[in-house]
Amino acid sequence: MVTLLSCIANKRVLDFLTALPDMEMFHITDAADALKIPRLIDLCLVFFLIKAEGKDTKALRKEFDLRDDYTEQEEADIRKKHEVTA
Repeated sequence: MVTLLSCIANKRVLDFLTALPDMEMFHITDAADALKIPRLIDLCLVFFLIKAEGKDTKALRKEFDLRDDYTEQEEADIRKKHEVTA
């Protein structure tokens, strides 16, 4: 059950986490997973969700320093294959 107190506590934790450098967040997430700390894992995932919200694929790659596995032609082919028509 979510309470007002837990929402306030989570906001404080998220405020703290968002002030950390991204690489520290990756390390904290790995440690939380290795130590099996479900609440910290959840908060880390919320942190990454907040960072990713509203961004397209290119912006996500830039934000999280992810390489692109596809050439521009391969990506265009995939987009065309999965295009949704209205």
